[in-house]
Amino acid sequence: MKVRKRFKLDIDDAYQYVAAKRHDLTLVSFDADFDRTDRGRKTPADILGEPHIAHDKPPTEPVRPRRRKR
Repeated sequence: MKVRKRFKLDIDDAYQYVAAKRHDLTLVSFDADFDRTDRGRKTPADILGEPHIAHDKPPTEPVRPRRRKR
């Protein structure tokens, strides 16, 4: 209950926080609520060493609109 009030977390986030703290684990999550805690968080991209917005394909040239047939 103290963790929930202290960091303004909902019950499932507080549970994850306490488990991570008790076992000295890193929180890996997309949930920014953990940024309010003293442990912080890492995103999956941080762990994998990828850019935060991964692209499967390199950018292509812009598509030009087709001319309508008359």
